[in-house]
Amino acid sequence: MFSLARVEDLADAAAQGLAKLNTRVLKTLGMRIAWARKQSSFDRYVVLNEADREAEKLYNEILKALHNAGGDAEEIYTKAAQSAYKSLNKYYVAKGLEQLPFEYQVALVNFVRGMAAVTQGNLVNISGTTALGYRVLDLDGNVRYRGFKEHYHELVDQAITEVATGQADYSSAIRRAMRQTADSGIRFVDYASGYSRRLDSAMRQNVLDGVKAIAYEISEQTGKEFGADGVEIDAHNYCAPDHLPYQGKQFSNEEFDKIQQRLKRPFGAWNCRHTVYPVLLGISPPAYSEAELSKMAEQSTAQREFEGNVYTAYEATQVQRRIEAEIRKSKERAVLAQAAEDDLLRKVEQQRINQLRDKYTDLCKVFGLLNASDRMRVSGFIPFR
Repeated sequence: MFSLARVEDLADAAAQGLAKLNTRVLKTLGMRIAWARKQSSFDRYVVLNEADREAEKLYNEILKALHNAGGDAEEIYTKAAQSAYKSLNKYYVAKGLEQLPFEYQVALVNFVRGMAAVTQGNLVNISGTTALGYRVLDLDGNVRYRGFKEHYHELVDQAITEVATGQADYSSAIRRAMRQTADSGIRFVDYASGYSRRLDSAMRQNVLDGVKAIAYEISEQTGKEFGADGVEIDAHNYCAPDHLPYQGKQFSNEEFDKIQQRLKRPFGAWNCRHTVYPVLLGISPPAYSEAELSKMAEQSTAQREFEGNVYTAYEATQVQRRIEAEIRKSKERAVLAQAAEDDLLRKVEQQRINQLRDKYTDLCKVFGLLNASDRMRVSGFIPFR
C-alpha cells in the first residue's frame, strides 16, 4: 500500500532547499543590520547601495532555487509513481495477470510527466514575477506586502536611522520589524487577491498535490486493468471525525462515489491523509482487522484534559501542529537575532522556545502522541545559552 506518510516525506524533502535558503537570507540580512549599526560614521548612500547589491544577489539565488526545485519534480514524481504502482502488484497476481513494468505504462508515464510539467510551470511562473516579498503589519495592524528587495532596503535603512539618531541599542520598532520579517519568510504574493504563501510551503503543497493526483490516476488505471470492482480506504491513528467511519473499509465503486458526494471534505482533498486504492471485493483481504480499526477509532475519539481544555486525540494533533509551527517561528526569529547580534531578542525567543517545547512534551505525554522533533527543525538555529 502506498502510504501518505511517504508522500509527506517526499514533500518535506522537496521543500527543504527553499527552507534553507530562507534561513540563509535571514542570516545575511541580520549580519548586514549588525554591520550598519556598528558604524560610527559612514556614507548612508554607500551602505544602502551595498545592501541593494546584496539583496539583488539573494533575489537571483531565490529565482535559481525555484527553477531547480521545479526541475526536480519529475524525479520525485517518478519515484512516487513507481512505488504506488508496485504496491498494487498483488491484485494482478490474484487475477492471474502479469503487471507490466512501469516504464511500459505509457499513459501513466505521460501523466507523471504532465504533473511534473505543471509543478515546474507553477514554480517558474512564481520566479518569473516580481511578486516575491514579505508580509508585514503596519502600526494599525493592517497587512502590507513589500517586495523582497524593497523590504531588504528598508530594514537596513531603519537600522542606519537608529544609529544616526543616537539609538544605542535595538529599539522596539526594529525588533518588531525583524520579528515580522522572520515570521513572514520569503513569500509569493498575489497582489490582486491579497493571497500570499511562503515559498517552501508552496513547494511542499505542490508536491503533495502532485503525488496525490498521480496515486489517484494509478489507482484508476490499474484498477481497470485488473478489473477492480471496489476500493479500500487506508487507515491511520488520530483520524478526523468526518473520515473515521469509513477508514480501513472496503466499498464498491458505486458506494464510494456516493460517499465522496456526501462528504463536505472528500477523501484526497483538503489535507486528507488517506489513500484510496482499488481492490477485488471478496478476494482482497482488508489491510486492517476490525480489532485494529476499533483501537484506532478509540484512540482518535478518546477525550482528555490538557491545560483546562478537553480534546480528542485528533484535536490534540492539531494543537501539536500549531505548537510545532510556533517553535519554528521563534527559531527563525532567533536565527535573525543572532546574525544581527541582538542577544536580548535572541534570549526572549529562546525562552519562548523552551516554554513551547515543555508544553509540547506535556501534550505528547497526555495523549500518547509521537514527539516529532524533526517538524520543529530550522536550519542554522543555535540554542542560546
